[in-house]
Amino acid sequence: MTLSGKTVIYNLLREFKKASTVKDIRKTPLYSLISSEYKRNELTDEQTCKAQQELKHVADYLRCYFESSRKFHEIRLEYHGKTERTVEQTATMVGFKLPHDPK
Repeated sequence: MTLSGKTVIYNLLREFKKASTVKDIRKTPLYSLISSEYKRNELTDEQTCKAQQELKHVADYLRCYFESSRKFHEIRLEYHGKTERTVEQTATMVGFKLPHDPK
């Protein structure tokens, strides 16, 4: 699946916004760099790139990095415990039920 340069940049900036702690990402140096590189290569992605599709590849790589980092932090917050959990609590958290042991 080949995405247009505009779509790749849009997805990259969307993930950067989700990962950023800054309210207005347009004032960050990374946003300025991404915008200037996109505008400089707007006519063709191969204008200053050595390899065909290099600009799209780097932008998609960065988007994937931001997305993966965000998901990692979400999962870590959800499952990282502050105290010890019992076996029953852990089983419930991952969707299992312990067998009832009548004594």
